[in-house]
Amino acid sequence: MISPTSAEPEDVDATSTSSVKEVIVPIPQTMTSLVKEVKVLRDQVQATNQDVADLHRRVNAHDLDRRTHFKVRTEMRDLLDLVAVHYGMSWNQIAQLVGVSAQAVRKWRKGELATGENRFAVARLVALLDLLVELRIANPVQWLEVPLVAGYSVTAFDILAARKLDLVLEWADMRIDSPERLLDLFELKWRERYKTEYETFIAGDNNLSLRRR
Repeated sequence: MISPTSAEPEDVDATSTSSVKEVIVPIPQTMTSLVKEVKVLRDQVQATNQDVADLHRRVNAHDLDRRTHFKVRTEMRDLLDLVAVHYGMSWNQIAQLVGVSAQAVRKWRKGELATGENRFAVARLVALLDLLVELRIANPVQWLEVPLVAGYSVTAFDILAARKLDLVLEWADMRIDSPERLLDLFELKWRERYKTEYETFIAGDNNLSLRRR
């Protein structure tokens, strides 16, 4: 009888790679690389926001120009009546915004001819006041005269008189988050220039009052 022979296990060549699969273990993202990616993303978002804000300002300017060219067809005396009578702006204020004397404005009111540039400026003022009403400002002239920050005399009228009309529209449309931010965009040294000698405080009767600093 032939006794079975036990098979010896074959030797395995440790150097052979034919039976070994390569396994790739992904390296986890480091916090440093994540911070860099988020920074790039944030910069892209900020750039996009800035582009959109610039586009919005250009559209606002174009809209105001369109409204002005429509208003400029109106007689000068009728334009002045809209500003002075309907909206309640004084002759001196109109003159300041247009860049002429109050006497010149009164002459226009009496029928004296104005230059095309001045006629356009008055029409633009009417268009702006109309636009402020559309932005839910019930009395735009009074709104322009309100001090923006307590203890400082600067108003939206001052910003408008400085030909920063875009800032006034941004503020009216609540695109600027605080009056301090508005004034920073208008003039960095506004705290020194417009500081008054008075300050507001709550009096004993719980009413807002003024007193010298």
